Amino acid sequence: MILYNLTIKIDNSIKAEWLQWMQGEFIPLIERSTQLSEPKLCKLLDLDEKDGITYALQLFCQNKKQLEDFRTEKEQSLQIKLLQQFPNKLVFFPTAMEIL
Repeated sequence: MILYNLTIKIDNSIKAEWLQWMQGEFIPLIERSTQLSEPKLCKLLDLDEKDGITYALQLFCQNKKQLEDFRTEKEQSLQIKLLQQFPNKLVFFPTAMEIL
């Protein structure tokens, strides 16, 4: 099984709007349009939040093939959607991990 993690640091000014959009629109979109499942939105603890709040969106897929398909077919368009919704208000980076 593969864990796909999207770490996102948002500007403090968009916290409420961003959380609502993530939970109401972005996460459901990922679930409908990809093979990634079981989303878990987490807030990173013990970080200085004066420059923004850091979250991690974790999703799972069954194997590397599903991950490759997601990266080829959907990853870029989803990242663009995130940037367009909150221009100049966040930064993010994706990582993938194999669960042992």
